[in-house]
Amino acid sequence: VAYDVLRTNSSEVTTTAPGFPFPFTPSSPFPHYTEILTYIHQYANHHNLYKHIHLGKKVTHVAPTDPSSPTTQWLVTVQDTPDDSLVHGSAVLPLAPPTTYKFDAVFTTSGQYGGGPFIPKIPGAETFQGTTLHSSTYKNNSVAKGKDVVVIGIGNSALDIAFDCAGSAKNVFISARHGAAIMCVEDHKGNPFDLWLLTRGFDAGTPEISPAHLRRSPIHQAFLKAGMPEPHPDPAKVGPGMVKDQKTCLSYLNSGKIKVGPGISHLTKDKVVLTDGREIPCDVLIYCTGYDLENTMSFMDKEVMCDVSNYSPSGKYYPNLYKMCMHPRYKTLSMCGLCTTNANEALVGEMQARWQASVLLGKANHPTESDIQQYINERNEMIQKVDPYFPRFIRYVATMDSFATEMGCMPEIKVNNAWKEARRLPKDPEELYHFNLHFGPVVGLHWRLNGPNAWDDTTKAKEYVRQKLVPGAYLPRPAAPFSWAPPAASARL
Repeated sequence: VAYDVLRTNSSEVTTTAPGFPFPFTPSSPFPHYTEILTYIHQYANHHNLYKHIHLGKKVTHVAPTDPSSPTTQWLVTVQDTPDDSLVHGSAVLPLAPPTTYKFDAVFTTSGQYGGGPFIPKIPGAETFQGTTLHSSTYKNNSVAKGKDVVVIGIGNSALDIAFDCAGSAKNVFISARHGAAIMCVEDHKGNPFDLWLLTRGFDAGTPEISPAHLRRSPIHQAFLKAGMPEPHPDPAKVGPGMVKDQKTCLSYLNSGKIKVGPGISHLTKDKVVLTDGREIPCDVLIYCTGYDLENTMSFMDKEVMCDVSNYSPSGKYYPNLYKMCMHPRYKTLSMCGLCTTNANEALVGEMQARWQASVLLGKANHPTESDIQQYINERNEMIQKVDPYFPRFIRYVATMDSFATEMGCMPEIKVNNAWKEARRLPKDPEELYHFNLHFGPVVGLHWRLNGPNAWDDTTKAKEYVRQKLVPGAYLPRPAAPFSWAPPAASARL
């Protein structure tokens, strides 16, 4: 389920799957969820994938046939879902019994949100008489019309929903236990910020958003003035909050239509009582509190998960996986996409799957047991010492380049020192190609330019790099601001 105003936080350029540019122009640089769905369908059709995909099936159990073998096969039990039942007139055919299949390897790619909503226990919740919902069931701001709304959380969904509700609500209040690093997905010219952020130079030099950057951010300062708690001084302990349409957001914050404050102490029948003692009128309470990551893998045999389940000092779950995907005991099990990064996590999952498939096929070296344990031990040591906000965080560019190096598909980039020192810009198409690879946004196509499974049309690939992967600093200001409104149904492909 997606809410009506949902758009990606990453731009079209950095969301594009490797080797398959958007066949249509999205309604804004940040595609609407309906456009992403269309894009995925077109990608599947282009690669003739539907013959391999069985829709309407739910995996209920995955277990090794031989738990003692690192190369075990797997038993996967599948059940038809109710939505896939055949309907004839008023009679619904009964579900077929579960079916169990045997496979040589299993890749889980179900993402981080399949475990259901996480809803914290708040004292007095049973006495609250208003409307309660989780962000996973929020659809649009009709639920907020003329009402006092409290949004719990200050992550991306919380901010999307809070600003959507402000268009119809009487008042909106955001309750956050901790301050966040509030950033806008647009830069100062109105172009996508990730075209600056996701570059090799930025990743190597500034892996985290610094407190100094936030002090210069108008949207972050507006949140502080509206009552947001100060973020932790250690950037590793601060989560991001991405806003869209900075002009409208600033208007709501500066006018007082949206206020921000600390966490909740307890609820009464019609109020939220904050930890500082203030009472906030509340007709609608929206939990934007994330999902149960641990339960996401509930279909996996418990003994398999016992090997990898761990918790940070503050109680956040994270899996002990080599390169955040390979099971330390089983070479034939990969859990892709169970990470957080500063880019598109789906593309990280694709690269993880590609790497582990290469290992299984003998096209990339399998890590030694010592390598696996060293990686897991070092990561555990860091998490237990630092207790980061995201214990599953990985740096996008460094991680993807690491996979690419092992698979032999790292792009060759010829950097002219004169570019670094800003003495001159590229002089010809070949120089521009290498310039954009180094200073422009790092996307999935980078690792399809050469080596195994490269894009067939080299000329087209290079032209895409020159035309689309332009460094943020060299993009002109858009002729007109783009619309954040959902595209009309007739415009959706």
